[in-house]
This record gives sequence, structure tokens and C-alpha cells, in this order.
Amino acid sequence: MKKPTKKPAARASKESPKKAQPKARASAKREPSRPEQGAIAAVLTSDAGTARAVAAAIPGAAWVRTEAALLSEVTTGARIVLIDAGCDGANAYEVLRRLRPRSRGRFALLHSAGPKAEPAIQALARFAGAEAVLSLPPKAAELKKFAKPAAALESPDQLLAAREEKAASSEAFSQRVLSEVSHPHDPELLAAISDPETRLHSSSYGAFAFDLEFKRAQRFGMPFSIAVVGFEGEAKTETLLELAGIFLNEIRDTDTLARFSVNQFLFLLPNTLVEGARAMLERIAASVKKRGLRDVVGDPILLAGGVAGADTMGSESREQLYARVARAFEKARDGSLAAVVA
Repeated sequence: MKKPTKKPAARASKESPKKAQPKARASAKREPSRPEQGAIAAVLTSDAGTARAVAAAIPGAAWVRTEAALLSEVTTGARIVLIDAGCDGANAYEVLRRLRPRSRGRFALLHSAGPKAEPAIQALARFAGAEAVLSLPPKAAELKKFAKPAAALESPDQLLAAREEKAASSEAFSQRVLSEVSHPHDPELLAAISDPETRLHSSSYGAFAFDLEFKRAQRFGMPFSIAVVGFEGEAKTETLLELAGIFLNEIRDTDTLARFSVNQFLFLLPNTLVEGARAMLERIAASVKKRGLRDVVGDPILLAGGVAGADTMGSESREQLYARVARAFEKARDGSLAAVVA
């Protein structure tokens, strides 16, 4: 009796999955997958030709038509951001100003005048946050150079060394250094911006610096606090100088301190939250009390301070911010408090 044999079809059915498996794997490899990170570059433009030119020079560049779409690309990692100055429905300079603080990428304005644009356009673009003004229609060489990875570019130290070497060999630079060393300060300028009694900044300079710091905080969305500190009565010059020394010991080089009246002082504190400003005022008040400083009639000097933080993301004006800190100071003075937060 013959043994039953297996049918060829059965062998084929068992072998077929093995043969089909590599094809399945190959198919899986060919299937595109969406990357976790966004495009390396993005261009905001309403012109298809501009978008194609950018994509040809910077492979993988995303074309967006709205600020919201550009923000999405920026937040997902686009390190090269190009904005068409003539994009329909968008003010390129306002878009630059709003998006620049949200990214560490490189921003450029695409303009018909290109890198040779008149100084006013260059200055406005840089003020808004652009690193460069590039040609429109786009030029591949300019785009590739701008998109060059930072690691391949010269380091800041190398650039600084090259500039220093060039400057050192300049006769005009040498003469300028000699002039500044022999006349380091302009007496008229110092007299205009300084308080003669305390050697702090004058009230006029304090008002100017307040406007400057407030605008900078609004532009970049950074924290900014302002404080008003004062005491009752008057003090001798020696006491005021000692008081100024205590103030200067607490502030940073980036802060501004001005004498606003006979017994009031203005502190401008960029990149400072109100909690930090209040802690500083409390330390100052404690130092003054510890040293036993007295006014002209011999009464102890008790400092009172008001502090307020700017609402840089809202619509508060400079005048409204000062009104808040002035009210806080009045409250602190009435209650003999070292610091009151508005």
C-alpha cells in the first residue's frame, strides 16, 4: 500500500507567506511617514513662484500663506524663516515683530530691493527682527548662504577677532581711541543726565530711560518692573550719597536708577518680575534701617517703596504703568511699608 503524498498546492501555500514577507517589508519601507519635527524652513508668501524658488534652494522648505500657519512651522522647529514683504493680507514687519521673540531661528525679509535696499528699509527690517534683507524674486545663492548651518559659519569669537584685527590696523580707529582716552567723558553730557548731589541719573534721563525700557519690554515681551522709593523730609548730601551707594549695591548693570525728586528715586528693572523687585526693595529698606541713616532734623530715614510690573502682552500704556506704581508708593508711604506691589 502506497503512502499518501502531500499535494504540491499545500507546499505552495506554506511557502507563499515566506516569499511574500520580504515584499511586505519592502512595501513598509517605501511608505512615507510624517516626521515628528516640522520643516527646516518656511516661507510666508502669496506667490507660488517665490515658494518654488525657495523650495528649490532650500529642500523641504514649507510654503505658508498666513501668519498662523507660519507660527505653526516656527513652533515645530523651522530654523529658517523667510517673509515676503509683498505678501497679500500681511504686514511683513508686524509679522516679524510678533514671531521673532518666539523662535531662535534666523529670519529674513524678502524684498524687491534685496541686500542693496536703501538704509531705511534695512533699518526697519532689523528693528522688526530680520537678520537680513534678501532678493525678491529669490536668488538661490543668497538663500543657500543664508540657510547655511550655524556650525559651518564662523563662530562669534572668530568674527570678533577678525573685526578687531581690521580695526586695529585702521589709522582712523587709532586716532579715535586716543581721543576717547584723553577725553573719556563729555562734561556737558554728564551734566545733562546726572543729578549733581547724588551722582545718580537725573529725573530727565530717568523719564527718557523709562520710555526706552517700556518700549523694549513691549517689543520683545520680556518682564519689566518699575519701582519708586522715597522717604519723608530731606537729607544732607553725605546721607544721600550713602543712600545712593546702598541703592547701587543692589541693582544690576542693566538697571537704571534716577533721582526723581528731593526724596524720591526711580528704579527701572528690565527682565525682572515684581516678586524680585519687591525683595530688592525690602533688602534696601533693611540696609538703611541697619545703618541708622537720619534726615536733616535727626529723625530716622524709613524708606517706603511701590513696585509694579508692566503688562507687556496687554494694552497698558506707559502712563498707566506709572500711575499704578505711584499709587503703590503712596500706599506704602501712608502705611510705612518697605514695599507695596501694585
